[in-house]
Amino acid sequence: MLDKLQNHKENLEEMSDIDMGQFMYLIETGKKNPGLTDEYKTRDYKMNGCQAQVWIKHNEENNKHYFKGDSDAAIVKGIVSIVMESLSGLSSSELDIVSKEDFDILKLGGGLTAQRQVGLMAMVDYCKNKAK
Repeated sequence: MLDKLQNHKENLEEMSDIDMGQFMYLIETGKKNPGLTDEYKTRDYKMNGCQAQVWIKHNEENNKHYFKGDSDAAIVKGIVSIVMESLSGLSSSELDIVSKEDFDILKLGGGLTAQRQVGLMAMVDYCKNKAK
């Protein structure tokens, strides 16, 4: 179900031998994210729970949910990208069963600050709530 998350896990594992590899991967992943236009960088799309500013746009098509996101911080933008890619295209029932443990496979815990770890799960919860 979370194939894109599995791909990111494998890519992060390859980077684990390189000093600062996880951070480099997150920054590069964020750079590939086209982000959101200023039209969506408003209070209506702003997600709380992250130290950095994060905006998430949600839409539903054919009973599937799609997310796009952006952040003003490079590492967080990479995290946003991973979460948005991983959750996009899922149905409401599929999103309901997504959990913190699904994202634990990324093994970002050791490299991320506690605030970023909390922010990652806040993004997942935010998306799940938007899909209800």
